[in-house]
Amino acid sequence: MDDLLAEGFVDTYRALVGPEPGHYTWWNNFKAARPRNLGWRLDYQIGTPATAQRAKRGTIDRSVLFSDHAPVTIDYELP
Repeated sequence: MDDLLAEGFVDTYRALVGPEPGHYTWWNNFKAARPRNLGWRLDYQIGTPATAQRAKRGTIDRSVLFSDHAPVTIDYELP
């Protein structure tokens, strides 16, 4: 991931919401990590700078419980 970002690609979700912690997309299945929001951010949408500029809203849907991951959704403005 560091290499992609160093090449100029953009973490689109992070560009929208800012650097504050707590925007996790994966939680360990043990010790009630998900309800306590003790996780990692493992799911990304990476784009070119031009694509990232079209991003208007980003969400992590924590209500989806079919996996230990939560989907990341980005709404983009069409060109």
